[in-house]
Parts: sequence; C-alpha cells; structure tokens
Amino acid sequence: MSDIETTDPVRKREIEHAWHVIETASHAEKEFLFKSLLEGFEAHEARFEQPDNVFDSYATHAEMAMDRVISCMRRLTGYDFRWVQERYVKHCSHGKGRPSRYDYDTREVNCIFIALMVARGSSETQAMKLLIRLRGDAVVTEGHLRELRNTYRDFRKLGRPTERDLTILDNATNISFFLQFDISNLKSEEKAFEKAVTAFKSLFQEIIDLMKTHHDLIAANDKSYPELFGCVIDWVKADYSNPLDYFYKHPRHTTEQFWDQRRKLTLYLHAVSYFSKPEL
Repeated sequence: MSDIETTDPVRKREIEHAWHVIETASHAEKEFLFKSLLEGFEAHEARFEQPDNVFDSYATHAEMAMDRVISCMRRLTGYDFRWVQERYVKHCSHGKGRPSRYDYDTREVNCIFIALMVARGSSETQAMKLLIRLRGDAVVTEGHLRELRNTYRDFRKLGRPTERDLTILDNATNISFFLQFDISNLKSEEKAFEKAVTAFKSLFQEIIDLMKTHHDLIAANDKSYPELFGCVIDWVKADYSNPLDYFYKHPRHTTEQFWDQRRKLTLYLHAVSYFSKPEL
C-alpha cells in the first residue's frame, strides 16, 4: 500500500489539485514557480561560455547540473533518478581519452610543488619530471607531462601562484604533503631534473631552518607543547647535513604513520606562523 493510499482523503484531493494546477500552468507561470531552480541551471550554463579549466571544469558543472535535475525530480515525484546518471557514465563514456591521473586536491598540491621549485631555480619541465618520479612512476611519460603541463597552465590562468602560494608558512598544509614525495630512493641526481632536485633540497633546508629558529619560541608559548607536535620535535632536535634526512631518514619516520607526520608538521608550521607575529 502506497503512502498516498493512507493519506487523508481531503489531503489526497489537495495534492491531486496542486498537480493539476502545475501541469496546466503556462510556460511563463512554470518559470515563475521554479525561478530559483532555473537560476541555478543558468549559472552552470554560463560556465560553458568560458574556457575549460581543470580547477573549475566543464565536467564539474555538468555533474552539478545533473545533480540539480535529480534533486528536482526527487522533490517533485519522490523517485530517485540517479541511476540514469550512473548508467550513462558506465555505458556511454568509454573511449573518451585517458582518464585524469590526479584528483582535484592532488592537482593543487602538484602545482604548488612546481611553483615552489621554479621559484628556487628549476624549470617547469624539470620540476614536473621530478614530481612524477617522487609520485612513484619509474618512467616519465609524455602523457604524464602533458597532464601536468595542462594543469599548471590552468593554475596560471587563475592568477597563481600567488605570493601566498610561494611562502612556507602560508602554505603549510600543501607543503606537508611533500613528506610523501620521497626523494631518498633516487639513485642519482639525474640530469633530467637535477635543478629541480637542488630546488627541492633548498626548500626543505628553508623549512628546517625556520623550524629550528622558532623552536624555543614555540616551546615557551604553546601550552600543548610537546604533546601536540610529537615526532616533529625529534626532527628539529636532530642534526643532519642533508636537509632531506630530517624528513625522510630520521628514525621516527619508521614509527609514525604518514598522515600523523603530515598533521604534526602542519601544526608545527602553523605554530611558527602564529608565535612569530610581531604583536606577540
């Protein structure tokens, strides 16, 4: 037995009348009734008049528009039409080219990485080749490079990197992802990305110098010290000639999960930013 069959007869007649009114309404009247919903569709449609961009892509807006359709139909009919979208993607999208290797968040981290390397003397191509190796690909393919080039091109179209993208303290969350860009397994500083390797080491030297310089300040002012920062404190207290050893070869890296290391490094850099403000 459906819900409508158990509804009060008066309510049932009201519902049937309301549906009849909507069904027989003029085009202008329906536009008025669904004005807010249609404005949402128009906003997505307008996006397609602009160049495609992986950080605000056509695909994203098409999916958002489809979600609006599904939501609208569910509200009007009670039926979930999402299976239509799922079946379309499954059966009609084959052979549309190589799928994107990196998701949205990873793309942004990749572009921040490239920008930081370029700011320290690397070429864009060398930074991309190093990034691919650090991501775990044994072979640098033209397909990988093309995807990174296109992504970085769109990154630049958005007016980035900004000044904040190129600073350590304002960019702590992205920089903390670099802990998984393990450079320690490279057998040599290959000519293909030698300048990028030098830039990478330079960045981490700046990071460890910054952390060491402000360590006493954090210890004296942060009430959660040392529990909050855990393994990072051990890194800062170590003494290595190669800055990457702090972030890859320190013994604590074998006992701490990557995501814990990442979180604690982010918190430490945020603490440096906070306690180093002039007013403090």
